[in-house]
Amino acid sequence: MGLGKHPSNHISLFLVADEETQLLGPYLSFKLGVKHHKDPNKDCVKEACHIFSTEAPDWGFAQFMLQSEVSVESGYLSSSGTLTVIVQARDVGPHSGRAKKRNRVVPSGLGSDLLALLDEPGDTADLTITAGGRSFRVHRAILAARCTYFKTLFSSTFADSAAKELPLADTNAGALALLLRYLYGDALPGCARELLKPAAELADLLLLPAVCEVLQDRIAATVTPASVIDDMLWAEQQHHDELLADLERSYLDSAGAVDKGRVVALAVQNPQLMARLHLAMVEHGKPR
Repeated sequence: MGLGKHPSNHISLFLVADEETQLLGPYLSFKLGVKHHKDPNKDCVKEACHIFSTEAPDWGFAQFMLQSEVSVESGYLSSSGTLTVIVQARDVGPHSGRAKKRNRVVPSGLGSDLLALLDEPGDTADLTITAGGRSFRVHRAILAARCTYFKTLFSSTFADSAAKELPLADTNAGALALLLRYLYGDALPGCARELLKPAAELADLLLLPAVCEVLQDRIAATVTPASVIDDMLWAEQQHHDELLADLERSYLDSAGAVDKGRVVALAVQNPQLMARLHLAMVEHGKPR
């Protein structure tokens, strides 16, 4: 847990991944708070979800509460001037045996060796993939063995099949980097949440359905009231029906915390989805 990461007139609280949080898993729902020493009902607590990784090792609230609100008189400091921080975390990742195997983030010994080859290919690379202004030096044999899309491409009569450079237009470079680490290491690393959707779209394009499922699992596991509407619209656009059903349930559970302006925009943008959600709320006794 980190305190005061961003100096300002606010108190900042961040949960930082360490050995203890890694034992829980990379997909955590957590609460950070400041204890009210006079009335437990006034504890200031905020909740978030995050996928922790080496690229995104911490998550929290840069402006948790104003420093001016923290005093002995307000109750957020004890009589001796102590600030007590509340930390709760739980694993919200998929728990079935098959899902755990799919979601593993630590590569095997062979996978570690191949990842080292990806990181430092030296003269062994025989193809450069370009995307989003970045270049990735890779190995045709590994990509063909691990991915049907590349196997078909390299064995075809198209001009790209023998090219030394393969441009992937309109591809998110971070998403490609993530999937290359999966193809080489046979383990899908954690990543920042904003990479999940472009990575899922790329996995779908590269004919990696199991990876696409894992990324959808992660989207569902880390949905928040602030993201749920955009997540539902994306899932429907991509025809991810199971994910959409999960997200709709998340919306029903947190409808009161969803921004009302986003709800109005959803009604205009996708009236059928909004009508379905409204009927589900009525059925479950949760009228707006």
